[in-house]
Amino acid sequence: MRYNPYCCVFSRETANFDSHVPAQGVSRKVHSRKAAQLFLANTLLFGEHCLILRPHFSDMYAVVEIAGKQFKVEEQQSIFVHRLAAEEGDTVAFDRVLLVDNNGNTRVGMPVLEGSSVKATVLSHVKGDKVLIFKKKRRKGYAVKRGHRQQFTRIRIESIQA
Repeated sequence: MRYNPYCCVFSRETANFDSHVPAQGVSRKVHSRKAAQLFLANTLLFGEHCLILRPHFSDMYAVVEIAGKQFKVEEQQSIFVHRLAAEEGDTVAFDRVLLVDNNGNTRVGMPVLEGSSVKATVLSHVKGDKVLIFKKKRRKGYAVKRGHRQQFTRIRIESIQA
C-alpha cells in the first residue's frame, strides 16, 4: 500500500507509518518520517496511534485582498502582510473581500462582495529575512553587493462580516 501524504496514521512508539486511514478531517501533509516526528507536538492520540491533524480555527474563511495581495484568512488567525500604515493595537478593516465560505455556503464576488468586510488588529511591525543581491560582471572588476529587508505587519483576524 502506498503512502498517502494527506491521510496517515503515525505510531508514537515506533516512529513508523503503520497503516492508512480513510478518515475525514485528517488534512496535514506529511512527506517523510522525519517530518511526521516533528509534528508529534500537534497530534491527537487515539490509543497507540496518533492522527496528524491540521490546526483548525473556524468553519468560516474568506479570501481578502490586503495591500495588493490575496490572503485566505480565518477568524483568530495571525498572518504577516506588507507594512500597513497603522499603529500597533489599532483595528483595521479590509473591504475588498473576494470570497466568503461559511460551512460550505460559498459566496464569490465579481470582483468583490458588497457589504462584506474583514476586521483585524495590528499586533506588531517586523522586518523579514535579509535578501542579498549580488551583481558581478566577470573580468571587468565590477561587483555590487546589496541587501534588503522587507517590512511586514503582523495582524490577527478578529471577525469576518459576510
